[in-house]
Amino acid sequence: MTDTRQDDRQMMVPRTVHDPVCGMSVNTVTAKFHTLHDGHDYYFCSEHCQRKFGADPAAFVADEASITHDQSLAGQTAWTCPMHPEIRETHPGKCPKCGMALEPAEKTGNAPAMPAMEHGQKSGSNTGHDHHTSTNEMPSLARNHTIWTCPMHPQIRQDHSGDCPLCGMALEPEDPTGHNEENLELRDFTRRLIVAGVLAIPLMLIAMGGDVGLHLVPPVLSPWVQLALTLPAVCWAGLPFFQRGLASLRTGHFNM
Repeated sequence: MTDTRQDDRQMMVPRTVHDPVCGMSVNTVTAKFHTLHDGHDYYFCSEHCQRKFGADPAAFVADEASITHDQSLAGQTAWTCPMHPEIRETHPGKCPKCGMALEPAEKTGNAPAMPAMEHGQKSGSNTGHDHHTSTNEMPSLARNHTIWTCPMHPQIRQDHSGDCPLCGMALEPEDPTGHNEENLELRDFTRRLIVAGVLAIPLMLIAMGGDVGLHLVPPVLSPWVQLALTLPAVCWAGLPFFQRGLASLRTGHFNM
């Protein structure tokens, strides 16, 4: 009887979990949409997410398990927003003010270093020279093993840059301060912008030149010339936007 009362009290304790479909934080006490699947409780922010989960639970259970695993690893780690350090959470997620992915407080410099690191530096039978060598190697290892993650889906983690498989957004280094690699996405978009800009100049002169008495192309050919100049700008320079939009529709995780 006592155990039953204790279980009831535990069920009424507010707890924040993630919607397995969209990733939003949901309060287990105030949540209106709840599903019991395979012995586990799942809470949703809306009826739409609940119906989507019910149609194919297996597609979302893996993501939810990954988030739960991250939370269990977090333990007592404080998670904060780099732009709003007053935000403190006990689990990874999104900043309620700006939507950025929360980071461990240790990474942002708002908390002391891990005790295990201090112990490793202060104890042991190695000489001081060996300690100096090992501490110099650690940043080098970190630089060589950059983890890339999605700002909207922090459970996505890989060792190389690319696009998020859920929403199509470009992955970002988990630790931007320790990332020394070239920004391939910036270089690619810069090249696309330059090509589109070069094509836009003659296109503007042909399309608007008639208003100022400048007829560079015969009226019969003008639409075809404009089409030839427009297609590369739209279909090639704008290709990444179409690809990511298609990925959003395919997975149901819409990005910005």
